[in-house]
Amino acid sequence: MLLVMPNFTRPTVAAIVVVVVVSGAAGCATAAVTPVAPVAAAVGDGPPLPLDIQRPQSPQEAGAMLALATSYLEQDRRREALPLLLALRGADYLTDRGQANLFWLISEAAVGSDEALRLDALGGFVIASGLLPDDPDQRERRRHARAALLAHQVRHAALGQTADNAVVVMSTREADVVVAALGCGTGGDGHYVERRLPGVLRDDELPRARRLLCTENGDELTLWFRLEP
Repeated sequence: MLLVMPNFTRPTVAAIVVVVVVSGAAGCATAAVTPVAPVAAAVGDGPPLPLDIQRPQSPQEAGAMLALATSYLEQDRRREALPLLLALRGADYLTDRGQANLFWLISEAAVGSDEALRLDALGGFVIASGLLPDDPDQRERRRHARAALLAHQVRHAALGQTADNAVVVMSTREADVVVAALGCGTGGDGHYVERRLPGVLRDDELPRARRLLCTENGDELTLWFRLEP
């Protein structure tokens, strides 16, 4: 059974930037961004972006920058979105939920250019979203963020190689998501599938080993999981 990472609906500008009163009307208005404090615009392996991104000095500017960044993400122009989002990270105009959502957008924008930043943003999202009132969307995002972080440790820190060093998950569903987040084969383009359907055992039957097979080259991996709700 191959699990695919879902395409989440991106948070709206209003869900990130604090709502303010502008000219007597409540809202998050867009405005031209007035640069003040510099933020590096060179991102990833490509040439530096022709932008001198600055931190916003008002909620209106933050809203304008966020609208532009999300527009870039929708066009798959991650390198152009990332400096804008990083500039927003240092701003004071975000709600608590907005801070969590911004971490998620940064992790999206960093895909393919800065893996360390992507993982750091996912970790920030897990922490920030965990302090908010729970809702199904945030809970599912947090599950996938945790899975990506655990998958990184599986690949680079030998996590899950033995029963004593098992991958700690909150449910068999989270174990499924960790497996789905593991790439394999040349360039990590393959995926692991289990020799038996995942999730068929009860949660109280963890820890147990999952025997995984790479869809690209047939490599096998035995991965141990332990449940700690």
